[in-house]
Amino acid sequence: MTGWTDVLIRGAIEAKGTSGGPACFEHTSSATIVTESVVYTSLWTIAWLTFKPTVPSSTQSRPTLHSNQGIDYIIAALHVITFIVTLACKVNTQKGLYILSPCHVILMGQAMLLLLPPSAATRRSCFLMAILMLGSFMALVLPDTATFKQPFEVEAFWVEHVLIVFVAPLRIYQRHLQEPWAWSEMVQGLFLCQLLHMPGWMAIAYFTQVNIEFMLCPSNGLAALLATQSSLLAWVESHHLSYRTVMIIGYCIPGILFGALHLSIGRRVTRARQKTE
Repeated sequence: MTGWTDVLIRGAIEAKGTSGGPACFEHTSSATIVTESVVYTSLWTIAWLTFKPTVPSSTQSRPTLHSNQGIDYIIAALHVITFIVTLACKVNTQKGLYILSPCHVILMGQAMLLLLPPSAATRRSCFLMAILMLGSFMALVLPDTATFKQPFEVEAFWVEHVLIVFVAPLRIYQRHLQEPWAWSEMVQGLFLCQLLHMPGWMAIAYFTQVNIEFMLCPSNGLAALLATQSSLLAWVESHHLSYRTVMIIGYCIPGILFGALHLSIGRRVTRARQKTE
């Protein structure tokens, strides 16, 4: 491996374990990976193309931008600075590809939503962000920073996740979701989230042997949890599937419920603040 390959994947592969490498890659047979990828990519693509969310009629008019947009620019700048620090840490440890992990993608996505004018596309992006929010929240509750050795890497981790979960959403919801939302919009956000996993992160992980979003082998925590459900895992594997099926399907309902809760709390806080202004 030379050049950009070193910068992007060498550190993850040499670290072995759940970071990636041959052992992690061989955790599941290629046949099973292909089967799951084809099945779920087809399923979520069909669902995404055919499912038409019921958007409340009051949202058809273009929302107006809220005041104090300077705050949005400041928060967006904090996102970009945090992203740059995190990227530098990944590059220095030759794990640059990990910058494509969900939380880092959300970080830059939020920066864009803080700057873009309201539109149908930004509204849909809000529901994708809400679905992914459970993973970012769990990273705060169960942080894994043991391998972070670079200067400011741990600090960047905490700043990133606080920005993602608690700071930026309040401004984003106020900017792009001023009107009521429908559960069907949240479901469509779930479909897009699943397409990011398969074929998105799955393809990246398969062709690089870097365990992005634990698409090649389960994390130690997930493996321990699955060990308590051996009969379920055995049934899944008997159908030429793997732990990924449990992980992806198991995220659907909690992801939707947490996303709805987060979005609802955010909009309530926003309305309360608007009344006091």
